[in-house]
Amino acid sequence: MSLLHIRQIKAYLKSTFENLIDLSDVKNENELETNFNTRANAAFSIMHNANIPPEIAANSVTDGYGDNGIDAVHFDTNNYILYLVQSKWISDGNGGIDREGIQKFLKGVKDILNARLERFNSKVQNKSHLINRALDDARIKISLIFTYTGIQPIHEDLLQDIKDFLDEMNDPTELVIFKSEKQRDIYNIISQGTQTNPIDIDVSISEWGQIREPYQAFYGQVPALDIVNWYEMHQSKLFDPNIRVFLGDTTVNESIINSVAMEPHNIFYYNNGITALCNSIKKKPIGGNTRETGIFEVKGLKIVNGAQTVGSLSKSKIEHEEQLASSKILIRFISLDQCPDGFEKDVTKYNNTQNKIDKRDFVSLDPEQERIKTELSLEDVDYVYKSGEKIINQLKGFDLEDATIALACSTSVDYAIQVKREIGKLWEDITKAPYKSLFNNGLQGPRLWKVVKIQRVIDEVLDIKSKELSGRERLICVHGKRIIAYKTFSSLSSKFKTSSNDITEQELENLKINVEDFLNKVTLKSNELYLDSYPQSIFKNPTKSRTISSEI
Repeated sequence: MSLLHIRQIKAYLKSTFENLIDLSDVKNENELETNFNTRANAAFSIMHNANIPPEIAANSVTDGYGDNGIDAVHFDTNNYILYLVQSKWISDGNGGIDREGIQKFLKGVKDILNARLERFNSKVQNKSHLINRALDDARIKISLIFTYTGIQPIHEDLLQDIKDFLDEMNDPTELVIFKSEKQRDIYNIISQGTQTNPIDIDVSISEWGQIREPYQAFYGQVPALDIVNWYEMHQSKLFDPNIRVFLGDTTVNESIINSVAMEPHNIFYYNNGITALCNSIKKKPIGGNTRETGIFEVKGLKIVNGAQTVGSLSKSKIEHEEQLASSKILIRFISLDQCPDGFEKDVTKYNNTQNKIDKRDFVSLDPEQERIKTELSLEDVDYVYKSGEKIINQLKGFDLEDATIALACSTSVDYAIQVKREIGKLWEDITKAPYKSLFNNGLQGPRLWKVVKIQRVIDEVLDIKSKELSGRERLICVHGKRIIAYKTFSSLSSKFKTSSNDITEQELENLKINVEDFLNKVTLKSNELYLDSYPQSIFKNPTKSRTISSEI
């Protein structure tokens, strides 16, 4: 069956990408077919995983001489995912991935993550604006895909190489994910339908109910493993393109995974559930009229709210499949049949724009915040700490996030690192540290305003420098700015930081010199100690960041 599958895959790639794949650099006519298949397969992987049209996917192909192991590059700007693909076309369908192919791919990925784009061909360099935009964004996730038309799984030795690479890149938080797509996976995706085809499934819903008017909807509990299976089969195609896909390691997602591990029977009560749209939904006769369990035929399934739940459940399967098997999730299926024009967009919009309680909202319960606001108002400075409030004049005002960043960077290296990793952790509990270490009865309004102004100067200098620099040095400037700020604050006199006097011209010049000095020192030390590590990972890693700081 292997050769038959190869033939069908080849036919599909030709019908989908013919005249879309650039082959102008292929001079040997005997190599045209193999090059087309390799590049079309890379484009297909991007098309399926990013859920984009074939025309855009074809434009992501970078395969060719000097590609440094990267055959396709695509940045999903809506979901902050940078896709990097290597494609291997195996004509007879036998075999798999060799160590040379894996190592070349991982080396190319490492060069991309360190912005060493001069090591790549012009096809990759022409995408430098998108790559740099991705690497600058702290929200970015890197999706590595090795797609090949062989039948053999990746050998254990090579899996260890990949694991070692991921462990290095994902210390301390998950940044990079890896997946392989072999012949069977490619064939199954094609046979099940691709980007243009709707998702049609049968769903088992327990304790189900329905709404008939004004529009039909069914709701109830669905086994968590069933939902994970949908995700594994369809990936981002499962979600409406107007919502975010799975964001990986966030506090909320971690709590879902922990709940699966510790209290799988309570997931139904802890989780908000999932909202899905469909073209139609009909109950099958099996099971009769009982509401205990029903089998429903769902046409055109599309999840419009609950991407983080789906992704977290899928991730939890790796270590907690047994617990996941006993979990059920509340889900509602809204049928678009007989709905007016625009209803689909409205459901998607309103399901994703509901007001939610954020960690920073609990800060408003701290009376010290109102005291600080009052003290600053007497200085004609506007301090905003409640969600929804706006700063009237940026030159004479600041908000809670500005205050937290400045206090963290002026207090300790650990807090500066936490601001880089996740600022919300500093607001998690207003009754104890770290929050109380920053905001307490000893913090005076004028002193807070002074450190905010210093922080703004530091950020301004680094923003200017980031536009002047390139490659890895620019990434260190972007992602290392909190450690640079901490070192700059540490070099300033206590009197300068705590006085309410305006910053003089001479003090401003000295401050700018200090910032540039510490930028250079942090860059040199980062390259000396962690030359092959992605800068974003370095400055989210407490051990590495502390080491850099202590050795300067």
